[in-house]
Amino acid sequence: IEGQLSMEAGAAAAGTSANTELELVDELGNVVQRTRSTEQGNYRFKTVAKGNYKIRMSKKGFDKQELDVTAAPSTKPSKANMTLKKR
Repeated sequence: IEGQLSMEAGAAAAGTSANTELELVDELGNVVQRTRSTEQGNYRFKTVAKGNYKIRMSKKGFDKQELDVTAAPSTKPSKANMTLKKR
């Protein structure tokens, strides 16, 4: 599962989507992986078992968000792009 974070128009200067915390959560609510976005806002969860998940995103000064995503190994990575929204 991979994606890119973008910024809501007027939210902040370019590059502030970097270092955003993301969690991959299974259907039981367990955090199965954690990662942080790159300077360009990209992120990736590696070696994810087939199933339905939520991606939780949090960054100080921005709304927390969740996004439903399905992982299907042996296919192209699932895409889960998100937009950071200023509180």
